[in-house]
Amino acid sequence: MLRSTLGSLHGDLEQALAQHFATYPVYVLNHSPFEKAAGALVKDIIIKEESLEPLYFLVKFLGCLYNAALK
Repeated sequence: MLRSTLGSLHGDLEQALAQHFATYPVYVLNHSPFEKAAGALVKDIIIKEESLEPLYFLVKFLGCLYNAALK
Protein backbone atom coordinates (compact mmCIF):
# COMPACT_ATOMS: atom_id res chain seq x y z
CA MET A 1 0.00 0.00 0.00
CA LEU A 2 2.77 2.46 0.87
CA ARG A 3 4.60 1.83 -2.37
CA SER A 4 1.52 2.45 -4.48
CA THR A 5 0.54 5.54 -2.47
CA LEU A 6 3.95 7.16 -2.23
CA GLY A 7 5.24 6.13 -5.63
CA SER A 8 8.75 7.43 -6.22
CA LEU A 9 8.91 8.98 -2.73
CA HIS A 10 8.87 5.53 -1.09
CA GLY A 11 12.65 5.09 -1.42
CA ASP A 12 13.33 8.58 -0.06
CA LEU A 13 11.03 7.99 2.91
CA GLU A 14 12.66 4.65 3.62
CA GLN A 15 16.13 6.25 3.60
CA ALA A 16 15.00 9.12 5.84
CA LEU A 17 13.49 6.70 8.35
CA ALA A 18 16.62 4.55 8.35
CA GLN A 19 18.80 7.61 9.00
CA HIS A 20 16.49 8.81 11.77
CA PHE A 21 16.50 5.48 13.61
CA ALA A 22 20.25 5.12 13.13
CA THR A 23 20.66 8.44 14.93
CA TYR A 24 17.84 7.98 17.47
CA PRO A 25 17.40 4.25 18.10
CA VAL A 26 14.17 3.07 19.66
CA TYR A 27 16.04 0.59 21.81
CA VAL A 28 19.72 -0.11 22.45
CA LEU A 29 20.70 -3.71 23.08
CA ASN A 30 22.54 -4.48 26.29
CA HIS A 31 22.49 -8.30 25.87
CA SER A 32 20.90 -8.95 29.25
CA PRO A 33 19.48 -12.42 29.99
CA PHE A 34 15.98 -10.98 29.41
CA GLU A 35 16.96 -9.73 25.94
CA LYS A 36 18.51 -13.05 25.03
CA ALA A 37 15.37 -14.93 26.11
CA ALA A 38 13.12 -12.52 24.19
CA GLY A 39 15.36 -12.83 21.13
CA ALA A 40 15.11 -16.61 21.22
CA LEU A 41 11.31 -16.36 21.29
CA VAL A 42 10.92 -13.91 18.41
CA LYS A 43 13.78 -14.87 16.10
CA ASP A 44 11.50 -16.83 13.76
CA ILE A 45 8.83 -14.14 13.37
CA ILE A 46 8.52 -12.92 9.79
CA ILE A 47 6.65 -9.71 9.01
CA LYS A 48 5.45 -9.40 5.43
CA GLU A 49 4.37 -6.16 3.82
CA GLU A 50 0.84 -7.43 3.14
CA SER A 51 0.35 -8.07 6.87
CA LEU A 52 1.17 -4.47 7.75
CA GLU A 53 -1.75 -2.90 5.88
CA PRO A 54 -4.55 -4.38 8.05
CA LEU A 55 -2.52 -3.55 11.16
CA TYR A 56 -2.20 0.08 10.03
CA PHE A 57 -5.97 0.45 9.73
CA LEU A 58 -6.54 -1.24 13.09
CA VAL A 59 -4.12 1.12 14.84
CA LYS A 60 -5.69 4.12 13.10
CA PHE A 61 -9.18 2.97 14.13
CA LEU A 62 -8.11 2.43 17.75
CA GLY A 63 -6.50 5.87 17.75
CA CYS A 64 -9.77 7.43 16.58
CA LEU A 65 -11.67 5.63 19.33
CA TYR A 66 -9.16 6.81 21.91
CA ASN A 67 -9.35 10.41 20.70
CA ALA A 68 -13.15 10.30 20.72
CA ALA A 69 -13.15 8.96 24.29
CA LEU A 70 -10.96 11.88 25.41
CA LYS A 71 -13.42 14.50 24.14
